[in-house]
Amino acid sequence: MAEKQLLGTSSNDPEWINELVSFLVSTKDKDIIKKYRKLFRETYLSYINEGMPTKMAIEKAKNVVLSFEYR
Repeated sequence: MAEKQLLGTSSNDPEWINELVSFLVSTKDKDIIKKYRKLFRETYLSYINEGMPTKMAIEKAKNVVLSFEYR
């Protein structure tokens, strides 16, 4: 089975994206989780497109999500 790649749409999200956002956003509200998953994805892809290494892009995107209040 082909590994999913992060291509900019939620249907292409690998499972680690869903797990990470669910961990970062401590709510059961699916709309809020969807919003922050989109924010993480867009931020991560932006950093990758700028040439940032993958691990650094993940960490910076996580920090962006964590900087928003999601209660």
